[in-house]
Amino acid sequence: SQQVTFHLPRRAFAHYDVAQSCWVVESGAFDIHIGASSRDIRQSVTVDVTSTDSITPSATTAPMQAYWQPGAAGFTASSFSALWGGPVPTSAKRRGSFTTNTPIADMHESMLGRLVHAQVRAGLKRFASSDTDGPTNKLFEAMAEEAPLRVLLMSGGGKISNTTLEAIVAWVNGHFLRAIRLALANRFR
Repeated sequence: SQQVTFHLPRRAFAHYDVAQSCWVVESGAFDIHIGASSRDIRQSVTVDVTSTDSITPSATTAPMQAYWQPGAAGFTASSFSALWGGPVPTSAKRRGSFTTNTPIADMHESMLGRLVHAQVRAGLKRFASSDTDGPTNKLFEAMAEEAPLRVLLMSGGGKISNTTLEAIVAWVNGHFLRAIRLALANRFR
């Protein structure tokens, strides 16, 4: 064993205060942990720091308190609206605005969109392990939610062409005649 001394300057306890545009130190007790890793703490010590810095209270007062210390319910939508500074804009896609880059899960407005989403989920589950609650399965479920429609070109094994993909996009956008024309054109190629 060996005795080691660390010198922690004032800046080691500081945080940046945006309102004041400078680094400030808050008075209070700070825990210092020493370990082989973050999961293997071997020694701890508490250091009391006294400071004369003025701290901008906005980051620790309500409604921001829910952000810094979320409760059992987590961070609520109203708390996020307060953090955002007003109503949070929605990014929900509507029929007529879907493209090949739209995540498949966003196309649930259309029956074909729901069907495509179910097929992608089923295809990805084949790659997941038999452990339905395992991390691999959860990863594939998240991929199915966020995958853009164009993933069908890559995962279709050559069975889905660009024209078929365009027909699917036309269908979920409500352009049924265009979808039928594209599907027929693809069939006779």
